[in-house]
Amino acid sequence: MTTIQAILFDMGGTLVYPARKDALHRQQYLDYLVDLLDVEQEPAVFYDLLRRRSRAYKRWAVQHGRELPEEQIWTQWYLPDWPAEKIGRLAPQLNHWWRAARGVNQVPWDMQSTLLELARRGYRLGLVSNTTSRSEGPAILESHGLLPYFGTLVLSTVCGIRKPDPAIFALALSELGVSPDRAAYIGDRPERDVLGARRAGIARIVVIRLTEPLELPPPSPELTPDDLVHSLSQLLDLFPPREIGEPGYA
Repeated sequence: MTTIQAILFDMGGTLVYPARKDALHRQQYLDYLVDLLDVEQEPAVFYDLLRRRSRAYKRWAVQHGRELPEEQIWTQWYLPDWPAEKIGRLAPQLNHWWRAARGVNQVPWDMQSTLLELARRGYRLGLVSNTTSRSEGPAILESHGLLPYFGTLVLSTVCGIRKPDPAIFALALSELGVSPDRAAYIGDRPERDVLGARRAGIARIVVIRLTEPLELPPPSPELTPDDLVHSLSQLLDLFPPREIGEPGYA
């Protein structure tokens, strides 16, 4: 049986999930954007503009398997008709409010306890996430006291690579010093998480579905996970304690 030394996690849909969108909440953050930029358009018109441009960027990113830094996303895609110097400087804040306006992430009740227990059991932990924010994922982990337990945080907006490109998984494993045949990956989307991890040679792949069922049967073996769970705490049944002194013990 393969000895797993490291467990890599997706973020959205895996360690966090979107809450129900609230119109008042959305309006609050859109007002922040409008005030910061001194927008003359009606907020609803400005929102519609950003939504259309963000969708265009997402299509480009998925098609090319790339992710741009926040500054480039905002200066080249979201607000290319605004002064680049100003928008580039404000991009991290703009991106934070824009993402917040589109929905707030919730953390599963068992996220903190499960990750702490996996670390206690001797597994090296890492994050591999497609995201336009370089701060959101680390901030969530830090707010729950989990950041010190993660040996690597590979974010697409930082490295420029999106899942399912196997290179993003290889980068995380290289930073952890673990070979793919000693690693597991936990994600929620077969078309990017299972496919990418499988092509990267990762030994065990788990799909988690926190809020929606997995459509079965999968369309191809490359999209078939080794395990399917419905809560993070179920991972404790899949990854038993490692022996102290065992090679690769965290």
